[in-house]
Amino acid sequence: MKRLLLVAVALVAVFGLLHLAGLREDAGILSGSPASSVLGGIAYVLAYFGAVVVAPIFLLAEGLLALHRRRGR
Repeated sequence: MKRLLLVAVALVAVFGLLHLAGLREDAGILSGSPASSVLGGIAYVLAYFGAVVVAPIFLLAEGLLALHRRRGR
């Protein structure tokens, strides 16, 4: 089962798409700077944390599960 791997790739892909869409400058709402799109800034920040914090954890978990499955055979 590679579900965690697929979710990690999806999180990074969503972040990449939002970054390419130019929503990085809207993330300034965290410091109180005016932004053209508040929802875009929130989406960018959530996608950033998903790609930087959650995706690596999912990759590590998938690797450990793969080792556990291989060892159990």
